Amino acid sequence: MWKSVLQNVLYFIHELYPAAYSQSNWTCDGVDKAVSWGLYCEKIARQSHQNGSLQIAFSHLAKESNEALLFCQLQNARYHLLKSLIHNQAVEIHVQEYISEVAKRTLGSTVVARIHEQVSQQRESYKLISAYISDTVHENFDRDLKSKLMWEVADTLSSEQVNNTLSRLVKIPDGLNILLDNMKCENAIYDVKNVAVDKRIVEWLDSALRTPKAPIHKYVVQCLCDLQPTKLCGLLLSNHSLLIAFLATLHREGQKLVPIDNQTGYSWTPQDLSSSILTYKDLVTIYSNIRLNKSLTASADKVVSEWCMKDGGAIWSDVLGDVKIAVNRKELQ
Repeated sequence: MWKSVLQNVLYFIHELYPAAYSQSNWTCDGVDKAVSWGLYCEKIARQSHQNGSLQIAFSHLAKESNEALLFCQLQNARYHLLKSLIHNQAVEIHVQEYISEVAKRTLGSTVVARIHEQVSQQRESYKLISAYISDTVHENFDRDLKSKLMWEVADTLSSEQVNNTLSRLVKIPDGLNILLDNMKCENAIYDVKNVAVDKRIVEWLDSALRTPKAPIHKYVVQCLCDLQPTKLCGLLLSNHSLLIAFLATLHREGQKLVPIDNQTGYSWTPQDLSSSILTYKDLVTIYSNIRLNKSLTASADKVVSEWCMKDGGAIWSDVLGDVKIAVNRKELQ
């Protein structure tokens, strides 16, 4: 019984809630169904305090969870769902109007007015930041000044506004490098003035890596893999959770590759080009860069060695073999 309940709750957290702020194809009927799911989750959250098995399961999952919506927030599931839907400006106008009506009935006019005020502030912030980044194509644009101006604005935003802003900025050319300009990635030491913002960036990157179905996931993976090795290693050293999320992403990408026979033996090829982000060569290059950093090698090798022992681990045995060759070659240079 409780297993099916957990599956329903996970469906809300993994599917419905992320779709509320990322999908544009919402309908009025879909909004009603999603709100019903939210009400269901609220009831389950209250019942979990009276049900020992559910409470234990929730406590365990809460510790393991890295989702945008925490299990402790399920008691207000409809609030978080509707708030995200209101912030989603990609939804059609008539559906936005319907969402506001449903929100007023469910949350009250005062709460909805406060959410709409946040949306208005978010739009103004987007205009400011867009003005700052619009000159990226100009050859003589002062990169350092642009970064500082961007942070001045970002530091005044709410967490949700920062997340949405980062999602836009990471899509511009060299966007992630701009985001990391004020972070002391190479030695994992933060500037005291930027600690709060830096933490939010790391948490945002971590969340994006752990949500493969999110539209921003592919951009974040590609941007991280395109970073200079020293900057990538510094970033991964700054947060263990981010390191684990990044390695898990490499593992997911590795499982999308299949061995194809050829004249020289076999090669690892994407089974579905539309879903794969990284090639076998990418995996070797990225993991070689990680292993060049001695502080990361022990933690990373322990995780990858465990993958090699499991079903589907053949690809990682090959990756490790090629990585050792690549690392030895670099060390001899």
